[in-house]
Amino acid sequence: MKKLLTIVLGLIMSIALVGCSSQDNQSQKDINYKEINSLKNLPANITEEIPDIKNKRGYYVFKPGKYNLENSLVLISSGEKRTSGYDITPIGINRQNKNIVITVKETEPDKDSAVNQVLTYPITLVEIKGNISKNITVLNTDNDNFKFIQNNKGKNYITAEGTYVGRIDNNFVEIKIDGKPQSFKLPAYGKLKTKLQSNQYIKFSYYKNAKGQLVINNIK
Repeated sequence: MKKLLTIVLGLIMSIALVGCSSQDNQSQKDINYKEINSLKNLPANITEEIPDIKNKRGYYVFKPGKYNLENSLVLISSGEKRTSGYDITPIGINRQNKNIVITVKETEPDKDSAVNQVLTYPITLVEIKGNISKNITVLNTDNDNFKFIQNNKGKNYITAEGTYVGRIDNNFVEIKIDGKPQSFKLPAYGKLKTKLQSNQYIKFSYYKNAKGQLVINNIK
């Protein structure tokens, strides 16, 4: 009888352990992401804020609503380094219950390697579908936690509609709003994702920079 009871208890414990293991597997789910390798095609409001963020160690989320994006962009920075040879890359993102966990790998130059004596700021930028601004944990492969970077230099964006007139030069375009022509500075690198034709009606967002210039952020 005791032997039978022991066998039954063993079976129950085995089933319970399998169930827990199954629940743990279900609670962790890999999330698809895209690593952004070039900043050239990003909106100007993001490229102009990155220099103020990357000198700190931690992470920052560019939210879709605030930055007129389709998806979330997460910038992860190793902070300021005194030489070249440092790097940071994402190696996985998964959802654990209600928390999104981003894992990155940080590398540093070998002691005997030749490096440039110059300040560097290793960063990685990943795009994740939807709005994931809450419940984020960023870790490296040594389980060191990255803190959220406070960025107080966000810009106030204005949405407008008007008629595109054309380029003034390589850096500025002219747009008529309520029949009045105004000059707008192009985003960083002087490029627009949308090809525009003269007299085309457009909807766009812009902001005023420190020099008082109106800078286009995005054209819909």
